Amino acid sequence: MKKILLSLAMVLVTSIAFADDEGSCGDRVTYIYVESTHTLTISGTGVINGYIRSDDRPWKTYASDIKSIIINDGVTGIYRNAFKNCSGLTSVTIPNSVTIIDESAFSGCSSLTSLTIPNSVTSIDYSAFRGCSCLTSIKVESGNTKYDSHDNCNAIIETEKNYLIVGCNNTIIPNGITEIGGYAFYNCSGLTSLTIPNSVTSIGYNAFNGCSGLTSVNIGNSVISIGKHAFEGCSKLTSVNIGNSVTSIGDYAFNGCSGLTSVTIPNSVTSIGESAFYGCI
Repeated sequence: MKKILLSLAMVLVTSIAFADDEGSCGDRVTYIYVESTHTLTISGTGVINGYIRSDDRPWKTYASDIKSIIINDGVTGIYRNAFKNCSGLTSVTIPNSVTIIDESAFSGCSSLTSLTIPNSVTSIDYSAFRGCSCLTSIKVESGNTKYDSHDNCNAIIETEKNYLIVGCNNTIIPNGITEIGGYAFYNCSGLTSLTIPNSVTSIGYNAFNGCSGLTSVNIGNSVISIGKHAFEGCSKLTSVNIGNSVTSIGDYAFNGCSGLTSVTIPNSVTSIGESAFYGCI
């Protein structure tokens, strides 16, 4: 009997030592962090809490040290700012039970290189992966009724409207896309060249903001509007070919494109926003 009790005690001590931090991050959701592997594992049923401030999260003191996040089956939502600015994160496993990836859930995870969206996900906020600057591979699993990544485009596309919401350094924008969403390529510094197909009619605000490696861009003939801050900070951009359907260029659209030497603006343009070409020295 003593041996059995001793064995149980040893198991208990081992399990306690194994978890460097653990607790609750939802009504029925818990987390365990193991410092030796820099792995955060989340289990339970329901959603991971949202947080108004990053400092409100239970893993705030080691957020930048997390390298791997494993979310187990049963978790249904990843809410606001849950993993924002986990700058050391290189891999994340999202189970087929998750339906919602909320505002800024993974924004600023600047070391994340690949992303797989399960077929259960039906809602992704436009800012969920904003600033994930090292992403080179994005895949939406087949069978998803809301999103896809057809033609191996390395992007998340809202299927019904052919609306590109998240891109990465290796994205090839497929024909048929009608809109490039706000912040879609935000801070994708590894993106070097881009062709926007003629099917695209709108480029959202901040869509390519901070794409500091982008050297050339061809804007298709169907684009009508270029949003605010769309190409701000694209400091290596040397030339821009704007299609002949553009009517408006938003505020600060090319602000800080210091390498820009020539721009041809078509007769269709009726509005150029405040500081649209500010800093194009």
